[in-house]
Amino acid sequence: MSERKAQFGRDDDDAPFWVSSVGQHDAEIASFLEESSAHEAGSERLRVFGNGYARVQWLIFTFATVAFSSTAVCAFSWFQGNVWAPVFLLLDLGIVALALRHVYRRSQQWDELEIDGSELKVRCCRAGNASKQAFLLGWVKLECTQAVRGGCKLCLQSHGKSVEIGSFLNSLQRERLRLRLMEFLDLAKSRALSTL
Repeated sequence: MSERKAQFGRDDDDAPFWVSSVGQHDAEIASFLEESSAHEAGSERLRVFGNGYARVQWLIFTFATVAFSSTAVCAFSWFQGNVWAPVFLLLDLGIVALALRHVYRRSQQWDELEIDGSELKVRCCRAGNASKQAFLLGWVKLECTQAVRGGCKLCLQSHGKSVEIGSFLNSLQRERLRLRLMEFLDLAKSRALSTL
């Protein structure tokens, strides 16, 4: 069972229920943005993930490949008379393991936006800690400000409350997320108005 299925009850083969949110068959978009709808219940959900390519199986495969090649070089160096080769091997594998652990932890960050009636619920997970915010749908607005590292910083704001969305994405992904969030909120607000 994949990490995402454990978190959200989905697998990558559940195509009828989960769709790429932007309508493009772009692997990069599909790797960080997913959407579900339950129109009969009046509920919409948008999930933004971290690095979709950093799956546990790929990280283990990457580490095993690096470990195998480094061990082969170490063995060759040892037989050539380099007595420090095992020390460098351990140092190299330790650095690679720390880097892959960092990539894995970054990939576990996510944001979830759920429209439930007239309320927008936002859940954010950073470093294993989840936080929740709730906004009235009619008052929430999306602000895009200049980020320190370039690109835009996306914040949902209402009545003095603010929450940043997609802070773990790169600038291109944040721009695509901004466009999708604008569509998502406009559609939700129009549906809420039509029920009045």
